[in-house]
Amino acid sequence: MTTLPSAESGFHAIAVRQDPFSSNAFFCRGENSFVRVFSAEPLEEGKAYFFEAECNETPSGLEAHAEKAVPLTEKEENALKRLIEAQVAGQTTCREPPLLFEDEGLRKLIPSAKKCAQRIMRAAQELRPILLRHHDDGDGVCGGLCMRAAIKDYLKRCRLPSFNLQLKIVQTGSSIYSIADARQDAMEAGPVKPLLLLVDFGSSDESQDARREALDSGFEIICIDHHPFQKKPEEAAELVSPFVFGLNSDYCAGLLAYEVASAIAEIPVEWAWTALKSDNSSFARKEFDKHAAAIDYLILDSPTPRPLDYYEELLSDEKGMENAFAVASAKVARATEKALQHAEVIDLGPGKALLVKVGKVLSKRIRYPSKGRLMNALHTKYSEKLDCPLVSIGYEGDKILLRANRKMAAAGFDANIIIQELKREMPSVVESGGGHNVAASMKVAPEKASEVVQVFLEKARVQLAAKIN
Repeated sequence: MTTLPSAESGFHAIAVRQDPFSSNAFFCRGENSFVRVFSAEPLEEGKAYFFEAECNETPSGLEAHAEKAVPLTEKEENALKRLIEAQVAGQTTCREPPLLFEDEGLRKLIPSAKKCAQRIMRAAQELRPILLRHHDDGDGVCGGLCMRAAIKDYLKRCRLPSFNLQLKIVQTGSSIYSIADARQDAMEAGPVKPLLLLVDFGSSDESQDARREALDSGFEIICIDHHPFQKKPEEAAELVSPFVFGLNSDYCAGLLAYEVASAIAEIPVEWAWTALKSDNSSFARKEFDKHAAAIDYLILDSPTPRPLDYYEELLSDEKGMENAFAVASAKVARATEKALQHAEVIDLGPGKALLVKVGKVLSKRIRYPSKGRLMNALHTKYSEKLDCPLVSIGYEGDKILLRANRKMAAAGFDANIIIQELKREMPSVVESGGGHNVAASMKVAPEKASEVVQVFLEKARVQLAAKIN
């Protein structure tokens, strides 16, 4: 086997990527680490050289100023590549992620979480940009926190070059990855196309065209999402989803992201528990009520997206969290009291439906509570009061919101199945919709909202009757 010649007066390295901020600097992969090389001679990306220079430690990593760059022979280059590949293999080996809680379903998700983590680490080793898009709710923010922490830790631990184009984070206001999003991402991408991480959105059928657009633009896609789909998103190189294993949306995106991130680095468990509570998962713990309410309030109350640093600091600030929780609780209580005047309970056979005209309660100038948070509060209140299978439906304009309790799910109710039927049967009325079996929404023609609600109720009655029979 060919070995590399002695490198006492310099070092061997492969020119991996030109520095985007310097025309005469390259990020070069040496036998042990990356070096930012300022070369007096032109370098060719992908070629191996012997650099006559000393490496110096700087705050941003190793740097060298080379007056001479001597190309290696083919055999020498292959020998260097074998050394580097062995090092990369060691640095892309996953940690064994700890289960947040003991559960057979969660255990089934671990292999796909590790594959996802390995692909992220490999992209970082190749100096490919990583574009992290996360949904702008408590679940999505907590998932974003997990992924960001893991990637930043990995870059630092492996002494990989860090520059501001390498990790870009975007907060997304929809559970659908849109064509507009994909085109914006493509327009802003450089010559090296990024690894696109979609956290808490992007796996649904409505996102398929945008995923294809991103794929055609040269992106590699990873979906870490708990929203259901009828057709598996084949555009994703890796998919971490409970629905692949016949599980449900209680395995929220923040939990999935925690397991993926934990295969790369150590991640605070509080972020995953906050995500579960924010998403009303059956796995949630009551002691994280304040965390979830505070983060949800501060997400919705801000007219512009706040950076993840803000939420990370909040979740470690007990006093700040208490203050945000107090304000959020008071706002929800006032809105809930007002909503009681516009609520109606009707019979569905083995269960009941709560209908709420949320537009009568929340004006457009009110940011918090959102219609979804108001429906959560009303649904909880009536579930406790009626103590029976219950579905709550809030509607206003083009939006219909749906919540169901565990008793209703056990009685055979599945909101997402009904929504998919409505989309097929009323394509000119139901523009989009989906979600989970007990929490979902639809966008409909505004003038047809009441009609859609009535058709939904009839289908719910049929669904429940079928379970009884």
